[in-house]
Amino acid sequence: MTTKTRAQRRPKKLLQAQLSRALGVSGDSITKRFGSEAASRSYREESVSIVAALEEYVANKGKDVSNPTEAIQAAGGYSTVSDAFLEAADLLVREAYGRVSQVVRTIAAPVGLQNFREYVSHYLEQEGTFARVGPTGELSSSSMSGTGGMTNQIDTRGQALRVPRQTVINDDVGVIAKILTDLAKRGAFAVEQALIEAIVDPDGTFFTSDRGNLLTGKSLQASNLALAQAALWAQSDANGLPIYARPAILLVPPSLYWTAVELFRGMPPEDRLKVVTSPYLESAKVEGSSSTTWYVIADPSVLPALQVAYLGTKRRPTVETAMLGIDGLRMRGYFDFGVRAIEYRAGVKVTA
Repeated sequence: MTTKTRAQRRPKKLLQAQLSRALGVSGDSITKRFGSEAASRSYREESVSIVAALEEYVANKGKDVSNPTEAIQAAGGYSTVSDAFLEAADLLVREAYGRVSQVVRTIAAPVGLQNFREYVSHYLEQEGTFARVGPTGELSSSSMSGTGGMTNQIDTRGQALRVPRQTVINDDVGVIAKILTDLAKRGAFAVEQALIEAIVDPDGTFFTSDRGNLLTGKSLQASNLALAQAALWAQSDANGLPIYARPAILLVPPSLYWTAVELFRGMPPEDRLKVVTSPYLESAKVEGSSSTTWYVIADPSVLPALQVAYLGTKRRPTVETAMLGIDGLRMRGYFDFGVRAIEYRAGVKVTA
């Protein structure tokens, strides 16, 4: 194997763009991350292999290698495989995660936390109203009251896989790209499952008749949908006034999806609810799931029924790689997040 001289080595951004293209990342994402010049050159110049990227990486560290095995051994350690490969892998993970259609993006409010400690938030409400101002110009006084502590806490979930050394040396990019994509998708599925587990409320403590957010014996049809929407509109604040929980989303299991869609056929757009579905709603792996239970939910940007907490600003899985010599390439993906149902007045559960 002939090692390139320092003058012959590719610019870092070009190497990153070429590896990203080899992994199947879209041209738009490559241009956005590495710039138009690197993206354009990555099309014109010869493709780069993972082994070649490793060779350049270890060469830039002042190490000479004469074969792929030496390159793999010299690039050992998590987060030190190759700066270019890690960038390309992260870009692929971002894309793969974004392609998964997730209910969490529609029905939950995101929040960033700084650690793994339990987070307690208090929903503060103002007592009193906007009263008419008299001739003196004096405004009426009011106070704040809390509805109690609503908690959330971040956990770490993840998985590790090993790519055989032969696959790396053979530059089987398709296998490596699939593993990266699968890790990203599994992270998305983990959030989705946690969200649905929170909303189905198998313990029956979030949705109750006393809270006015549980209706029973109501199949999905127009008259019952009207009742569920009325129940959501009826939720009130500390003053007994409407909290303005405007129905915005109809969450249904896949078995009811087309029934839900047909309910709004011919309606003006402003009168329709957004129909959302998730297979986890009727999955046997989710306690309390049902193929006949459905939910009417308020807009989470106004009044969130559910909250998903992420560690810092990272809202996708982290995937790390390590070259382990004869053991090949080790990949691990993990995701720091927590999901809780936090505001009972923002949703209504309806069982058939």
